[in-house]
Amino acid sequence: MGATLGIGIAILLWSAAAALSLPQTVAATHFLARSPVTLVHEFSHVVAATLTGGFSWSLRLSGAGGARVRSVHLTLASHLVTPLAGYLGPPLVGAMVVVLDVKMNGAMWDSAPVLLFGIVGVSCLLLSRDWRALLASAWLLALVGVLMQTGWTLLAPIGLALCLVGTVDTIRLVILHSRFGSDMPSDAVDAGRGVVPPVAIAVLWATVAIACTVAAVLVIARVL
Repeated sequence: MGATLGIGIAILLWSAAAALSLPQTVAATHFLARSPVTLVHEFSHVVAATLTGGFSWSLRLSGAGGARVRSVHLTLASHLVTPLAGYLGPPLVGAMVVVLDVKMNGAMWDSAPVLLFGIVGVSCLLLSRDWRALLASAWLLALVGVLMQTGWTLLAPIGLALCLVGTVDTIRLVILHSRFGSDMPSDAVDAGRGVVPPVAIAVLWATVAIACTVAAVLVIARVL
C-alpha cells in the first residue's frame, strides 16, 4: 500500500513538473533513472581500490551523467586494477542479482541484492562531494526502501536492466574509441596506461557485459 501511494505521488509530482518545464523534467528523469547504474559503476572503483591497497575519498556527478571517484593508490595493484573495475560492475552485479533472485529462492538470498544496493547507496552518500552525488545516493536508498516494501518482486528486472545498460555503455565506448582512439578521456584510457589501446579494454568490457546479459536473459527465460 505504501509503495503504491508513493508511486502515485511521484507520478503526480512528475506531471506537475512536466507542465512547468518539460525539458528540465525530462533531464531530471534521465538523471534519476541513470544514477543507480552510475553509482554501481563508481562503487566498483571504490571496492577495487580498497581490495588492492588503496582508498577512495570523493565522488562527484556531472549533469551530463558522468561521474568521477577520486582514489589514492598505495600499491601497484590498486593503480592498475581500479580503473578496470567500473564498467565491469553493472553487468556483473546485474547478472548476480538475476541469479540470486531466480535460482536461489528464499528470503536470505533475495535480501542479499537489496543489502548490496543499500551498501552502495550508503557508501556513495558518505563519499559524495556535490549535490548531484548526494541526490543520486539518496534516490538509490529510496529505491532500496521500495524494494523492501514490494517483497523483492522487482529484483530480476532491475538486474537485467543493469546488464543491458552496462552492455550499451561498453559498446558505445568501443565505438567512440574506435573513432577517436586515445583522444577521448575515459576509464579505458586510464586502464590502458598508454600500453594497451583503449579500444581493446573497451572490447574486453563489452564482451563481459554481453556474456552477463545473455546469461541473465537465459536464466529468466527458463522460468517464464
